[in-house]
Amino acid sequence: AALSGMATTLSGICIQDENMKIIHVGNTRVYAMQGRFLKQITSDHTTYNWLKSLGRTEEAEACNKSEITNCFGGDDEKLISKLQVTSSNTANTVLLTSDGIHEYVSIDELEDILSSDVPNDEKCNAICNAALDAGSNDDMTVVLVCLQEE
Repeated sequence: AALSGMATTLSGICIQDENMKIIHVGNTRVYAMQGRFLKQITSDHTTYNWLKSLGRTEEAEACNKSEITNCFGGDDEKLISKLQVTSSNTANTVLLTSDGIHEYVSIDELEDILSSDVPNDEKCNAICNAALDAGSNDDMTVVLVCLQEE
């Protein structure tokens, strides 16, 4: 009963044979690495993005940027209405992050870290450390999936 109304976000990938499906709801993110550049594949389901899409920039800047508009749970079936399942067959490297990472580490910093010549576990640690250095006190999740060596 104490957990009634709880909700969660989800960004994930499902790989079968040569096909990759991206599953997304909430404000976690999926990026695809294209050469040395990251492309954000998902869009955040947040009040901030919703207000920006309506052209209400001042309100967007003043709102809680992490407030989600869609999720799993929350005692309301409508909250999962924006669940996205898309296909992607072009990415060799996929990065998944929680808002404790992408709200604090710029895409340029992520690209620099991911392009560095260090093992992948060190890249993940460097991303978490960059978020900590930038003041993140939120959950910090980084998943780096390398589908094939480049």
